[in-house]
Amino acid sequence: MIGSKRVLAFALVSLLFLSVSLPMSSATQGRSEIYVDVANCPNFGDGSVEDPYCTIADAVIASSPSDTIWVNAGTYELTGSITISHPLSLKGAGSGQSALVRSAGGLGETIVDIEQTSGGFLIQSSLVSIDGFDIRGDESTRWGIYVSGAQGNLSDIEINNNFIHGMAKRVDGARSTSWGILTDAKPGGTATNTIDGLEIRGNEIYDIGGVGGSIGLGISLHEVHSLNEGGGALIENNRFADIHDGLWGGLPGVDGLPTPGMAIFAHEQVNWNFGTSYPDDQQGGVTVQNNLYERLDVGAALQLTDGGVFNEDNSNFNDVGVYMINVGDSTTVEETKLEPYAKTGGKNLSLLIGESTAYFSSASEAVAHTVVASQNSWFTIELSDGVFDEILTISNSEILANLMLKAEEGASPEIVGGVNVQATYLIQNLTFDGLTLDGGTSSGQSMFHINAPGGISDLTIKNMVFNGNSSSSSAIIASGLREDVEISNNEFNDIDGNFIFTTTPNAVDTGAGQLSSVDFSGNIISDSASTIRIKPVNGLISQTTILNNQFSNSGANGVPMLILDSIGSIAIQDNIMSNLTSSVAIDMTDVRFATISDNNMSELVQAISISQSSPNTIDTITVTDNIFTTIDQLVIDAPLLTSADIVAEDNWFGTTNMSSILESIDGDVLVQDQWYSWPGEDSDGDGWSDTYDICNGFNDALDSDFDGIPDGCDPLNDRDGDLVGDTFDNCLDIENTDQDNYDNDMYGDLCDDDDDGDGVLDENDSCPKGNKGWTPTLLTDYDNDGCWDFSEDLDDDNDGVNDRDVNGNVLDGCSASIGSLKNWISNETNDIDGDGCLDSVEDDDDDADGLNDDEDACPQGEVIRTNDGLIVPIDISNDMDLDGCRDGAEDDDDDGDGVLDEFDLCPELWTETLNDLDKDGCDDAIKAAEDETFFEQLLAGEITAIGIILIPIVLLLVVGQRTLILTGRGKQKKKMMDIVASATNPLQLRRAANQATSLFEAGIISNRQFQQIISEIEDRKFEFDDDDVLMEQKENDELASVMEKAVSLGLTTDAATKRMFLHVQAGRFSPGHYIDLWNRRIADHTFDNTPTKPVSENKRKRVRRKQETVANEDAEDIVEMINAEIENVEEDSTKPELPDLDTMTKKELTDLLKERDLPVSGKKSELIDRLIKWAEEG
Repeated sequence: MIGSKRVLAFALVSLLFLSVSLPMSSATQGRSEIYVDVANCPNFGDGSVEDPYCTIADAVIASSPSDTIWVNAGTYELTGSITISHPLSLKGAGSGQSALVRSAGGLGETIVDIEQTSGGFLIQSSLVSIDGFDIRGDESTRWGIYVSGAQGNLSDIEINNNFIHGMAKRVDGARSTSWGILTDAKPGGTATNTIDGLEIRGNEIYDIGGVGGSIGLGISLHEVHSLNEGGGALIENNRFADIHDGLWGGLPGVDGLPTPGMAIFAHEQVNWNFGTSYPDDQQGGVTVQNNLYERLDVGAALQLTDGGVFNEDNSNFNDVGVYMINVGDSTTVEETKLEPYAKTGGKNLSLLIGESTAYFSSASEAVAHTVVASQNSWFTIELSDGVFDEILTISNSEILANLMLKAEEGASPEIVGGVNVQATYLIQNLTFDGLTLDGGTSSGQSMFHINAPGGISDLTIKNMVFNGNSSSSSAIIASGLREDVEISNNEFNDIDGNFIFTTTPNAVDTGAGQLSSVDFSGNIISDSASTIRIKPVNGLISQTTILNNQFSNSGANGVPMLILDSIGSIAIQDNIMSNLTSSVAIDMTDVRFATISDNNMSELVQAISISQSSPNTIDTITVTDNIFTTIDQLVIDAPLLTSADIVAEDNWFGTTNMSSILESIDGDVLVQDQWYSWPGEDSDGDGWSDTYDICNGFNDALDSDFDGIPDGCDPLNDRDGDLVGDTFDNCLDIENTDQDNYDNDMYGDLCDDDDDGDGVLDENDSCPKGNKGWTPTLLTDYDNDGCWDFSEDLDDDNDGVNDRDVNGNVLDGCSASIGSLKNWISNETNDIDGDGCLDSVEDDDDDADGLNDDEDACPQGEVIRTNDGLIVPIDISNDMDLDGCRDGAEDDDDDGDGVLDEFDLCPELWTETLNDLDKDGCDDAIKAAEDETFFEQLLAGEITAIGIILIPIVLLLVVGQRTLILTGRGKQKKKMMDIVASATNPLQLRRAANQATSLFEAGIISNRQFQQIISEIEDRKFEFDDDDVLMEQKENDELASVMEKAVSLGLTTDAATKRMFLHVQAGRFSPGHYIDLWNRRIADHTFDNTPTKPVSENKRKRVRRKQETVANEDAEDIVEMINAEIENVEEDSTKPELPDLDTMTKKELTDLLKERDLPVSGKKSELIDRLIKWAEEG
């Protein structure tokens, strides 16, 4: 998978290519055919058959335009690239025979060994052919064949039947690509030339890039253009393999961005964000066909203006992630030959060159690209015809919105492994449309598996086909669902797992949110021993629709066909449910409102089951206009639902026997007008024909007390048998002859769940028969315990602290305020001062000492009370520094000056740290600032003194800078050009580039002058060979070793070391500069640690440094003087000892001077000299 590994950086690899300038050479006169044979070495030869040249380079130099050079089999080691500057044909031993039928490195091959060189053949002329060679490089080689039109337009170039492999050089982060074949035609500036008539056939290009982060490109095309199809370049019958990924960008020691390798890459630098742009840069007339691609990420990425053709067959690709990227959609792609593929469109953040269409080898690869860095508001992935033998995987690393996977128009893509969605982060609006799934995911759980701890908001699965093939996999298992879910117009065939569809696969679903609606409509379920479960993890699903589905020959024994749980409102309409082996067709639990209508339900064990988990959950359920025939057990099973309104009306039960109809309904169901007989005369319109009518003029089906007498003819309707008619009975279903009713509402006490009518159910009411005529609110019953705060409740917030004492004094400081916490118990741990305010949330002063916790150093300190129980607050008498810690018991620094009391000589006097250098807690400032001289004020950094010095200097600098800008640009440019011309290694060129950049940014040179200097630097880069680079690397390695030792000795830090390396990288200092500097410091440190007297050693070090700085031509007299000084050092060794002054800080030196009553002003070097002089004078 490419995915986040590469950001599938299609055009990011566009950033990788810099124009290459290579030296040109001219040919001498030769003959029409020239021969080369390495076996003739060391003889130079004359190029004839009898006496061939020893080297290819000799033959090229000796050749004339249009000559042919025949190179015999053998190994030819090049020490540099070979430049071809006039028409020429080079033919190796494999000439005319495709590399795909030969073996690289064989005895019969002409091997051109360009290892340890930057490249092989450099073509700078039209009418050039290179045929039949084995060109091999290594990590020092950047290109095999380079076609450069920098000198002018090129045409008619053939590169045929060659092995090209091993190129893997990564110069730096910006130049990190290696090429088998490279073309460009940039003469300089922003102009471009063109290359056409390029033919690349029969080559095997492999093992490019991959070493040290090098990015491999088999063929990289620039400035190849023709209006004719294939006239710019014809690339056919080649084999590309192992074109490796690499790293783009980065710094030494810091990895760059992982970037995929590509077999063929064509790029236009019209709008280029990372270098020079070329407004007229165009490519066209490029045809790619009949090539083989193996073990690489991207087959081809083509950015063309016009005339592109990509004509490849799916079978040509083996282990390839992306077949082709069609940038700008200007290339004609033979899509039918590529099937199956997954296609994406739009513009990716990494695709800086415009809209593109990408063809992926798998749907998962397409998703991995689409979910990362896209600029589209909608992500659409289209799947072609064909079989995708994969598990389609979606795994997002950030929030994703609006992703659709669909079949191309007229296509029927089939995914064998199923779909696996792993949504670690939220996915908003996910749609699957028109796919066929066979089999299950790798987990074996379901064919369409969603595991979404991050959540999926708005899921649509439509027009799909699920073929279970009698496997144990479910069809759709989804977790983490939110908002709206649509499962519509799908076919579910032969699904024998647990579920056809479920919203709650597990009891714990961390990603699930509020489900607004679930629509399961237009689906066909056949021959499936599974169930459908629609249930939220928590709360209610607001709206659910089960519409126009067909269920046949499905269901599992003991399990309902439809499990519907915790739904606000549901409509079940126009469904056909026949021949189901499920225990019940529709099982509803805690469904508040339901309409079951116009369904045809036949050949069932049971039709409808209704239940609730707690009283009053179900409100109204209407069963109307349904057909129930051949039902083995019950049509409606709704026991123990006394509070719900369940109505059955205008249904056909398939019988004329009213008793049978009533027997098919269990529970509190209001059976209204039904079709109780076959059609006939029905005088009273009660659904019974007159032949079967028991109570004429009334609905015979209404018998509320189930005594066999229809209500219309029953003298006493008494459902509970308490001899109180239902019309007057305040408990219809509970016998209560006394009719007691405490709150005088519609319900007697035996069936009233709120006896006092205060809105708090008796089971939750601490005063179940308390005051009447009041309504609980935050103001009247703050803790919602059913007791009226104004008269019944002594603890309004239920925290264990009564609101007031018997005298009316307030005990609870947080009892009546709205927003205070309730239903918690106060104790010494959570409420230290016992004021009824929870310390962690409500109490700003936990210990009631008068200081808020955020200012209190002891927020939960000791609570001290008077004899009357009042808390004693803090003041200066018991907390001198007013930090909230009581002096003595809690505070170990009473005056808050940072010196503990046990060491503080002035424990009751706060002293600023700067005025207490000896840390005794007392102010020991030595001298007022106003006594300082102007010079001392300047050394102390006072603003006034510094200003007096700086203002004139600033004015002079402003005038000088203006003069330099007006008069010095030409001089500065000439100086920089001289520096570039005199550079002898890459480091000096890098320094020159940094100097030029600084001059340009400062406005000292113009943009035109800056570009001319940079161009000259680029031209000179190729004059240096690999030895220069290796020498520079060797110095860098030596510097790293020296700095590691310096850090280990404590002479410097890692941060300082990193800054030194940045200076070296920027060319400000050479590695040698720092190597010499730190070797000297390490030597000094090592000498310092030998046992000797410090003052003598300090002087020895100074003498050595003088020796190091003596110029050779003045050496004799000065050396004599220094040697004499060394003798004086030895004589002075008996004088007073001092520590190693060089390693001491300025403050430590100042302390030594104070101890000896010496002046303390001046620079560090002056302080050291003052101490040494004192020591020398005894």
